[in-house]
Amino acid sequence: MAQGQSFGKLPIGTQIILTLAGLAVVGTVGYIIYKKFKKTKEDKDSKAVADDADKAANDLKKGGAKLSFPEASYSSVINLIVKLLNGCDSFGSELQVVNEVAKVVKTPLDWYYLVSKFGKKDIDDCGWGKTNYDLITLLKDQLDTAGAYTIDVNGYKKSGYAINTIDILEDYLKTKGIQI
Repeated sequence: MAQGQSFGKLPIGTQIILTLAGLAVVGTVGYIIYKKFKKTKEDKDSKAVADDADKAANDLKKGGAKLSFPEASYSSVINLIVKLLNGCDSFGSELQVVNEVAKVVKTPLDWYYLVSKFGKKDIDDCGWGKTNYDLITLLKDQLDTAGAYTIDVNGYKKSGYAINTIDILEDYLKTKGIQI
């Protein structure tokens, strides 16, 4: 472009290209700023979830409650949850997560301990990057597939059709006095 030439004197095609390029740059910068603030807020929220669960677990232990299983059982379930929900999950893998959580959660202490020990983990978003999740946020976000199910764990038996897999887990946890 010659020095001193105004934008309006450029050919219409060039004006459109420059306008679109400018909008793309502004949009990209805006998106990067948005993601940065969103990640900071999510990190604070995830830390609060783990801290609250740790406090609740410690309070229950002080009150005399005991874990239903050895600590290693919860670690195994955490590793399996990460493995099953890392990448592209399916209704089958989501249902397996529900079953695994239900196997180790017999009391509120079990639940709070599991959430606390999970802490925050990076989970692959099916090839679209990674997200750092606390357990509750991970389950609410990833257990989202519809399907027919049968669950038979710890004396809890139920069959049906779920719009979201998280509904199955929430129904089970309610029987244990836990709401997520």
